[in-house]
Amino acid sequence: MRQAGSKEYAHELVELLPLTQVQEAIEMLEAMVGTRHLALVDVSDEEGSQVLVDAGEILGHGELVSHAEYLADHGGPAED
Repeated sequence: MRQAGSKEYAHELVELLPLTQVQEAIEMLEAMVGTRHLALVDVSDEEGSQVLVDAGEILGHGELVSHAEYLADHGGPAED
């Protein structure tokens, strides 16, 4: 195994997961990335402010949206 804290180590851990837990891991990572994305939103313009309003509405309704779906809906950068 690689050094803890590296992306390679994270990939190795995912490979060790049973298939039944892979989707859970993906959802957890998407939530972490989505939270970081919200922290970087520029609220000084109308579009940035609307992103936060939309996020609040989604959270208030208990709706879950994948990071990829969010980016597609809001014109974010393409996924690698």
